[in-house]
Amino acid sequence: MRATVTAAGLGLAFGLRYVPIPGVDIGALPGTTGAALDLGLWRVQLSVIALGLVPFIAATQLVELVALAVPRLRPLRVGGPVPRARLYRASLALAVILAAIQAFFVATWLLGSSMESYSYSFSPVVPEPGGWFRLTAVLTLVAGTALLIAIAHLLSVYGLGNGFSLLIGWGLITELFGDGLIFLHKIKVGSASPFDLVVWIGAMVALGYATARVVAHAPRLTASTDEPPGFGVRLPTCGIIPLTVAASLMMLPAQLSSFGLLEDAAARLTPGSTGYLLVFVALVAAGGYLLSLVFYRTAAVARFSGAATTAPIRAAVRQGTLISLAFLCAALLAAHFLTRHQIALPVDAVVILTLIALDLRAECRWLRECPGAVKVWELHRLYAIDPLLRKLDSLGIAAHARAQHHRAALYFFGPYLPVELTVAPEQAGQALECVERELRTGSSEG
Repeated sequence: MRATVTAAGLGLAFGLRYVPIPGVDIGALPGTTGAALDLGLWRVQLSVIALGLVPFIAATQLVELVALAVPRLRPLRVGGPVPRARLYRASLALAVILAAIQAFFVATWLLGSSMESYSYSFSPVVPEPGGWFRLTAVLTLVAGTALLIAIAHLLSVYGLGNGFSLLIGWGLITELFGDGLIFLHKIKVGSASPFDLVVWIGAMVALGYATARVVAHAPRLTASTDEPPGFGVRLPTCGIIPLTVAASLMMLPAQLSSFGLLEDAAARLTPGSTGYLLVFVALVAAGGYLLSLVFYRTAAVARFSGAATTAPIRAAVRQGTLISLAFLCAALLAAHFLTRHQIALPVDAVVILTLIALDLRAECRWLRECPGAVKVWELHRLYAIDPLLRKLDSLGIAAHARAQHHRAALYFFGPYLPVELTVAPEQAGQALECVERELRTGSSEG
């Protein structure tokens, strides 16, 4: 049943990509041959879900930052599902506002753009421009984002895994499939070889395998090998945030050079150059180290781990940080080498897809053991997962932490992906009491 719901939800989300905004003439687009092969992207940008989940994700992150900055709101972050529901409702309201603003600019772009790009042009896609189209487009795009949020909720309750995680993963898969089609077109016109395609696919498979192996070797603390871990880091300890932030910083010189600033730096820091790689790696290493310290603060972790001293905690976090930085830097080196040969390796997408796959595999195994599992709590700090699972296990309560690997790619920046503790329905009451007691005595974790 859950698999059927998951397939239906993902199928609906995919089908919405082909429902155009009212008033848009998709027939004005050329066919998907020759230079227009990448027009699948145009079709998505002209669909009712053109905004995707971006407004909601941005809203949750902004609300989380405000709650962290305002002392009066901090208890909402760590008070459990009920207090966090207030933050969630605020995120939904803000998401509507952000979606409406973004939709307004999309509608304005459609009305004013000649729709010329990629060395080809086509007729305007809005045959009857005007204020009515702008209003209709804004309402439709906001409704499209709201519909995706609703689908994600339904998938979380009745499907496999976290619904937002599934939709994000499904979007990444369709993007990679589109990249594969473009690769095939390049082979057809002679700008790439079949060997390049094999290398591209092989590199993604190798990166996915490396990600799974790194996750499996995350450092753990436990009293004996026969007990579940009292504390364990999740790898990467800094998530993939250093990659995205560093990539944005690396684009600054090129952007500023258009204003006559940092022209020399922009000339030296071109993608594929040695200088670009060295600076990129340095930014990722520095950012990853600092974020690892923030996400795994020794004092906070110590209150949960039960360790007599902080020395083993520091050692585990240090080991996890080194593994994480080595992994991220190795991925960058591989991407740099392939870029030199005109092959783009989507590091972020492959890592996230691998983490989502690991979550789904664990979810399927858990549901085979406990088909009717229900949620009793949600966590937003990953170092609290293992201590709680160990305590529940000591009481004879089997539990599962849903979406923990995908959340490990985001940490603080993924509040829309809570790690949900699920147990058998008959043990839900006892498990809830245990979790509340442990969080009240150990920390104010939520």
